[in-house]
Amino acid sequence: MPDGVACRLRHTLSPGDLVTRDRPACRVSLGEMLRWVEDSDAAALLRIYAPVVEHTAVSFEFEPPSVSEMRDRVRAVRAAARPWLVFERDGVLVGYSYASSFRARPAYQWIAEVAVYVDPGARGHGVARALYTAVLRGLEWQGYRSAIGVITMPNAASVALHQSLGFEPVGVIAGAGQKFDTWHDIAIWQKTLAPLDTRPAPKASAEVCRGAAWKKFLNQTAARVAPT
Repeated sequence: MPDGVACRLRHTLSPGDLVTRDRPACRVSLGEMLRWVEDSDAAALLRIYAPVVEHTAVSFEFEPPSVSEMRDRVRAVRAAARPWLVFERDGVLVGYSYASSFRARPAYQWIAEVAVYVDPGARGHGVARALYTAVLRGLEWQGYRSAIGVITMPNAASVALHQSLGFEPVGVIAGAGQKFDTWHDIAIWQKTLAPLDTRPAPKASAEVCRGAAWKKFLNQTAARVAPT
């Protein structure tokens, strides 16, 4: 995770502020907002993500996706009713976080992989924490049992962020990928979101996540994403 500075969110959100389709922006502080991703954000997302691909091993991609490919990724996450949120400052997108499928087999449906990326100039101000917290709340509300974070090692800042949000280390895969002529280990971090029931209920459907219940959840989350 490129932002990886663990710090407290320095802004207080009040009930009813967080983004919904009907209410397009959550005011975090003057000039700042947390909102749902839109197709039109693809170029701004790529502006943040492309340097991560080109200059770091945080991402195991070799070439950045095109704007069109980035837009398709946004649509795929949205079609699966998983959270993808962006953080804006003075009208500029400075960070984003989303949840994706951990693995494709149906028995994995109660676990999601999460990621967060923040523009270098916006790091150290709680942007990653605010985004991650909201995405994790969304997964919990939908009935996911756990979230997985994958960290290319070494990355002390990302480790600190995950620790601060209640993730625990569950393993390391040595030499998981080769990039820039170097073999890289990855650390797997897991956060439990709900008890492991013997008969888990199905995750909230896409229809439910686009309806009034999802809107209510987001309003409640706004009050909870606050300094600790």
